[in-house]
Amino acid sequence: MAENPYRRWEIFGIFVIAVVGTSLHFTYELTGRNLLVAVFSAVNESVWEHLKLVFWPAAGFTLIQTVYFRRLPSSFLAAKAVGILVMPAVILVMYYTSKLFGVGSLAFDIFTFYLSVVLGQLSTIKLLKKNNLPKTASYLGLTAIAILAVAFTYFTFDPPRVPLFQDPVTGGYGLIR
Repeated sequence: MAENPYRRWEIFGIFVIAVVGTSLHFTYELTGRNLLVAVFSAVNESVWEHLKLVFWPAAGFTLIQTVYFRRLPSSFLAAKAVGILVMPAVILVMYYTSKLFGVGSLAFDIFTFYLSVVLGQLSTIKLLKKNNLPKTASYLGLTAIAILAVAFTYFTFDPPRVPLFQDPVTGGYGLIR
């Protein structure tokens, strides 16, 4: 029995998302604070901005897959959406749990980032095996990804004044330092 090509792609995606996401931590500053780059990169050290580092590479990787594979399994968009949602969820749970217990370090944050990518991609692999999902699951998946894309874009420029969006280093929000 031949190996599932989607599984191989999702495993490869772990490395792509991790490398691109790590790079996006620095691209805003390296491009002279370019506003287009701000949409995809962390513009400050807030938790929210760090969630973009998993979302955009995973969403971009999904787009590449949809172009590469002309025929996708019926579960594809739903599976990808769940994987994309798992990544920031893992980061949020681990970050706030670590704060609750007074644990935290750069090494822990980096570990959390990579763990979120692995768990997100593994979730996608698991759900890709389900080929009997209704068509509405694909629409819901695409809608979830689109809503997140809009939220990450909008809140880069106009974030709510709540702790999730506050830069712990500067006290600022979004592009404001």
